[in-house]
Amino acid sequence: MGCGASVSGPHGGLDLRPPERLRAGASTVKVVLAGNQGVGKSCLATRWVRDEFDEHNMPTMGSAFLTKSVTVSVPSVADPSVTDDTVLRIHLWDTAGEERYHAVAKSFFRGAKGAILVYDVTNPSSMEGIRAWARMVESEAPDAVKFLVGTKSDLVERAAVSEDDARAMASDITLGFTDSFRASALTGEGVHDVFETLAQLLAERMAS
Repeated sequence: MGCGASVSGPHGGLDLRPPERLRAGASTVKVVLAGNQGVGKSCLATRWVRDEFDEHNMPTMGSAFLTKSVTVSVPSVADPSVTDDTVLRIHLWDTAGEERYHAVAKSFFRGAKGAILVYDVTNPSSMEGIRAWARMVESEAPDAVKFLVGTKSDLVERAAVSEDDARAMASDITLGFTDSFRASALTGEGVHDVFETLAQLLAERMAS
């Protein structure tokens, strides 16, 4: 799985839950990470959940499971001019990008409310693979909020996918992406923006 120590989790995956009590009354939502092998999905997830980065990572086999509770503010149902705090317990599934695991990965997309599709800004072929991943997510979770995220944004001098190309992919109507981001699991830049924005959108959708 890489980017953090792990123990056995549900369905033979890996459980990277931080040692914290999950808050009572939280609404649980399933979010999946998808993308080609080596794009940095595991590192992205571990940076958000544990604020850690492990450069000695191994490819995910099957899936890995992480969870984190976040508090977001949404307009009150009774009075939209005020906001209410709501707690979301994000169940984050990090799926394998290797082709032989695609059928397994696809099964974990079922029921997801959010999907983060990840490419490596230094690897154009990883962007080319996004269309296939988007179709797999769409087939199993057609109503999921989909974000496109380019990782390794710290490697500016090696970037081979332009932001214009990413925006064009994200705006593709047939893929249904909600937004496009760039992030670096190494430095942490942009990582929290991805997950906090997704959590906000999911909370607003659940409250509407």
